[in-house]
Amino acid sequence: EFTVDRAGAIAYPLLGEVDVQGRTSEEIATLLRSRLSQGFVRDPRVQVAVAEAAAQTLTVEGAVNRSGVYPIVGATTLIRAIALASGTNRDANDARVLVFRTIDGRRMAAAFVLRAIRSAEAEDPPIYGNDLVVVPASQGRMLFRDVLSVIPAVGVFTAF
Repeated sequence: EFTVDRAGAIAYPLLGEVDVQGRTSEEIATLLRSRLSQGFVRDPRVQVAVAEAAAQTLTVEGAVNRSGVYPIVGATTLIRAIALASGTNRDANDARVLVFRTIDGRRMAAAFVLRAIRSAEAEDPPIYGNDLVVVPASQGRMLFRDVLSVIPAVGVFTAF
């Protein structure tokens, strides 16, 4: 029995650390068979079964309709993560969505253009357990909305 660490790897005898994140049981078995047959074991027989699956979560916050921590099962993408949060709100800046992830013990960040992903001009990146998705608000949209809220509906000039 092996435990998958937070980075998505197992420590396998003879092979060392093996990345298994995002792979099915059969894909992992094929990978282990292949690596073991490269000089370690003749005709290795490998069977992989999941004994217990730990709950994976991701956090979505910012200019979305329902910020929160969401459980994820299986492969998840940025668009799916935002859908879990009931989509972006009207103040969202879809030109720069941030994803924070811990890689090799270091906190890393990447920015994505949500409108390009939605229009299939860019790939929808994978989202993993413990990722943080931040949808920033567009300052221009917020300012415009605030200005509209203080101007009377009747066409009278007002100081603000």
